[in-house]
Amino acid sequence: MLAKEQQENLTVDSDDDEEPEDLSERLQGLDFDKDSQKIWDRLTEKEQEEFARMLKDGRLANLVDTWTPWWTNKSSKPSADIKFSVINVLSAYVFITRLHNGNHHDCPVESAEELLSVAAVFKENQSFHGAQEAIQSVLQAIEKAGSAFSVHPGYPVVLLEDVLHLISPHFLEPVAAVISALSDISALLKKANQELKKECKRAEMEEQRLLEVQIEQQRKSGKLNSYSEKPDKQEVR
Repeated sequence: MLAKEQQENLTVDSDDDEEPEDLSERLQGLDFDKDSQKIWDRLTEKEQEEFARMLKDGRLANLVDTWTPWWTNKSSKPSADIKFSVINVLSAYVFITRLHNGNHHDCPVESAEELLSVAAVFKENQSFHGAQEAIQSVLQAIEKAGSAFSVHPGYPVVLLEDVLHLISPHFLEPVAAVISALSDISALLKKANQELKKECKRAEMEEQRLLEVQIEQQRKSGKLNSYSEKPDKQEVR
């Protein structure tokens, strides 16, 4: 009887000394954003007490990554040549706007494609080391396009004058013209992107419509029943 009692005591002691299940195993399958109460219930009493102490003395806050506002980040100084990249973009911009007589937003996709085709900064991510090089790059792209652009012989002079006007200091705001031009470019590209998405959507809808018409025609002719496979999209005419 004494031996049996000793054995029972050993069993109890063994149960008391048994290590709790690993925390990761206990929390497995729980949603940390939604199951906060379930997570708390699965902590041991000792873990709950430790959590409370960490919350009280501030250690818990140190475990959370604090968001840093982007405007407080210290970025590296931009390259001194970036101004020439801006001149390259402005040269392409003044050319495209004059090409469309100021109506470049009426055909955003075409205008954006033309802008991207003559501005090496956009097309090839090219960098420049001088204003003349940046402007000459646009002129060469225009010449290379050939008949794609209808221009008069004196357009290089007009383009140069336009760029000089944009980057020349103005009375009230020295960079106002440049900012306005870059803002207009951004608006044009966004508008072109929206138009392309609409065109893709319309094309998908038209393809679906033609497919449904073909299915209906085959069903009426008896070539297609409810168990037949749908015709290949490549067969749609």
